[in-house]
Amino acid sequence: MKKRKMAVVVIACLGGVLGGGSAAFAGTVAQDLQALQQANAEIQAVAQNWPQIQQAAQAYGGLSAYAAQAGIGPVVRNRMGYQEQCHNAYWDNEIPQLVTGAMNIAGDAEAQAYAMQAIATAWAQDAGNLLDAEVQQDAQAQNPNFSTVQTQVNQEIAAANALNGMLSTVGNQVAAATGPSPNLHSLPISNWTAAIGDYPNLAAVQWNAGPSDGAPIGWYMDQIPVNDEFPRLVDVCPTGTASIPEESDATTLSAVQMGEQEEPDLAQVVPSVSSGSTWTAPTIFDPYYAADYQARVQLVQALGYDLPQVARYMAPVTGAMQSFAQTADQLTQTLASN
Repeated sequence: MKKRKMAVVVIACLGGVLGGGSAAFAGTVAQDLQALQQANAEIQAVAQNWPQIQQAAQAYGGLSAYAAQAGIGPVVRNRMGYQEQCHNAYWDNEIPQLVTGAMNIAGDAEAQAYAMQAIATAWAQDAGNLLDAEVQQDAQAQNPNFSTVQTQVNQEIAAANALNGMLSTVGNQVAAATGPSPNLHSLPISNWTAAIGDYPNLAAVQWNAGPSDGAPIGWYMDQIPVNDEFPRLVDVCPTGTASIPEESDATTLSAVQMGEQEEPDLAQVVPSVSSGSTWTAPTIFDPYYAADYQARVQLVQALGYDLPQVARYMAPVTGAMQSFAQTADQLTQTLASN
């Protein structure tokens, strides 16, 4: 993924506006309330999805222990009495999904960081618009709590500024980590790009064992035959299927679309939303070839060690984002009830 410049997202100073002396946020109460509620809904969705993406990235750390034995299955004896080193077909069949999903997690994390900046900015502006419109319509003239609400909104705007600084940092971290000069492990694949997309739920993976009727087979003394006449060993390796359910990227797409409405420049810095992450496999992607075996080991190793790093980038933001979302929701409800 090409390293992206950070979206320029600036929260306007609303102190004077919230005092009721400016027409900069003029508008009707109904329109401003609707805009505020829309921004709040997006904030809640991103705040809920952020830790899920973080946990999904962390879950890839479980693949690191597998890296040293990628592709290796059980050792069994065939009917001729020879030992046979089985190949782990379960993982091989799912490696493309695991690779794409890992890249999608990075793309989702970066996109949501930038989108949340735009949405938090929109909420702050919409809250100022609504308070200003209510003052102009004298809707709060008899409300003794109005000054308290003003203070609370001012505090939330300050929290938005702080949160946006953290989001800018994590967005840049993910972009740099997966950029042309990555801080993470170099992947043994070419022409790859991380973008928004669905990702595997590794906590729900199921490897289902099956009959010994088609798994890749081993060869006597680990020697690959030089011609088809070489007697192959009887196939006794277990086969089966793998089930890896995926988490939808719908929340990320929704957040990005909302963010682009508020900040059009966001479209230039978030990953593509059309097809998700893409990558090109090695020229020979076959478990029987040593070069490809090593590529498979490196792929799994990179996923196992690098994705938890993305999770660590996201971790410092989680608490601040959830706190901001909770307060934004409370203030939105308060402003709506007034």
